[in-house]
Amino acid sequence: MMDDKKNIVTGGFGRGDLSAALPEERRIYGDVSVNAAWFRAADGSQALYCILDFMDFDQPSVEAMRTAAMEGSGVPAEHVHILTTHNHSAGELPNIKLDKAADAVKAAVAQALSDAEPLSMSFACMQIREQLNYRRRIPFDALPDGMMTTIFYGPSPENGFAAGPSLKMQLKALENDGISRYDGIPDKDGATGVAMPPGDPLLAVWRFTGHSGNVKGWFCRFAAHAICCNRSEHYSGDYPSFLRSALERNGGLALFFNGPCGDIAPGLPGKRSGYELLLGEKLAKYAIEALAECRPQPLRVMRDFMAKVPVSVREDFPDGRPFASNRTGLAKIREESEHSNLEAHRAFLESKMATIAGDPPGVAAIGLLQLNSILILALPGESFWTTGESIRTRCSLPDGFTLVTVTEHERTLMYIVPPDECDRGGYENTCRLASRDFEPRLQDAAVALLKDIVP
Repeated sequence: MMDDKKNIVTGGFGRGDLSAALPEERRIYGDVSVNAAWFRAADGSQALYCILDFMDFDQPSVEAMRTAAMEGSGVPAEHVHILTTHNHSAGELPNIKLDKAADAVKAAVAQALSDAEPLSMSFACMQIREQLNYRRRIPFDALPDGMMTTIFYGPSPENGFAAGPSLKMQLKALENDGISRYDGIPDKDGATGVAMPPGDPLLAVWRFTGHSGNVKGWFCRFAAHAICCNRSEHYSGDYPSFLRSALERNGGLALFFNGPCGDIAPGLPGKRSGYELLLGEKLAKYAIEALAECRPQPLRVMRDFMAKVPVSVREDFPDGRPFASNRTGLAKIREESEHSNLEAHRAFLESKMATIAGDPPGVAAIGLLQLNSILILALPGESFWTTGESIRTRCSLPDGFTLVTVTEHERTLMYIVPPDECDRGGYENTCRLASRDFEPRLQDAAVALLKDIVP
């Protein structure tokens, strides 16, 4: 039970079904949805977070979802935040039916407002001791000058997060056509070799309860690409949807925030290994256990902010060849293949670039939500774990405050690569749109925002 409702933050949670927005008729595995959380403080200020089970959004798509969220909610545009779970198991942006996605956003927001009541909040964060993810960029001896390669999946708890099978597959690609390809089935006979280093172990969970102690909603944050079950025969919300479902067995409606995961993959041996369910259930179990000793506290503080950062576009475009920075002289280049790859890759990059280029240039948005003494810093694009950790190190928060970093806030920008990682090449650098100096400026803007809000 809560005392003194006068100064308690009111909040509600809602969900909208995104299946009608998907481009093809396929079965839905788990669910594909938009989940919304709305808050109103005692002073009348509001915040609205809408998180969609998609991979990324360009700015026009963000604005379409924001407009839909604002209709009927009365929340000012600068306090409406659009995020995605970075889910690879639903439709690609060019094929998504945005009008149907907007309808789902409206439904989620309407439910959140109608569900609202004064809230209490329990919060816990833990460093998971069991390795469930890994840093997917590692040096590859077959490449010159200490260049990096990326292993999307394959390393898992069952094989000790072994890199060898995937590296052997990549080496074959280099020998065959001179390109370090990243997609494909790891070679079962590959030597175990080096183990992939652990990724971000932080799991953060919020449980929101109503005036009678009933569970109203959840936030949960973990960092890993949502790539456990992206297959052509279905659409899915991947492991975030199964995590939500597991939490919701305890009541309420859950929102999933992906942590900065640009350089982090979930540990799974293959796309048919059932790890979307295993990982979701396991994370929910850890989250519930972490909250076991946490008493709910009245939610008295809710402050919401958004800072804009001008985007500088890279000038050192790749030459169009996929993963060109990993090219070696191990094989003769097939002229016909190179021409088609060049054209396709340049067209892909230019279509993405069109959403941020211009005069003035586009902007990226950083979100900051304070709930009591917990700060959620939402970074744009596919931010790296190292970016989030660097921001945390640079900010000396007062005692009692906790900073949690998340990603995929507003426009995607694709990978936001730290300068030292740009120098090491690899897949993420090839799929980078922003200039080499953008990541440091993004860090500076985030640190300035935090220091301004929590001096």
